[in-house]
Amino acid sequence: MISELWNILRVFRIFFGFFLLVSTSFAGVEIEVTGISNQRGDICVMVFSGKAGFPDDPEKALLKFFVPASKAKGGAVRIKVPDLKKGNFAFVALHDEDRNRKLKKNFLGIPKEGVAVSNYPKLRLPSFEKAAVRNPNGVLKLALSY
Repeated sequence: MISELWNILRVFRIFFGFFLLVSTSFAGVEIEVTGISNQRGDICVMVFSGKAGFPDDPEKALLKFFVPASKAKGGAVRIKVPDLKKGNFAFVALHDEDRNRKLKKNFLGIPKEGVAVSNYPKLRLPSFEKAAVRNPNGVLKLALSY
């Protein structure tokens, strides 16, 4: 009888541990960047977990990925993002044509390079709150605007 209780407890601990693991991370996040106009430079995808540096400072991004634009097929690339914990994240894609790791803007602050922000299809750059995605998973599409 006692050994049966221990076995039940052991199974419960394994099940509970698995539940915690599944509920705290999302392994299946993939960013698809579309609308790449040429093969110069790099496509940069940045993941932000807060306002700091958002939307155009790669140094303050939680994660950043650079893929040569020459790898684009049909004007698109896909980037797999490793596990993200639960929370709000904003995603930014930038076509860094001159590879200076900065978003070029004109004197009015309008981007001169291709840029896309999660949850925000307009050319103007939004706040972190407007761009944030809660508990992202699956494929997130970002269409560059030039």
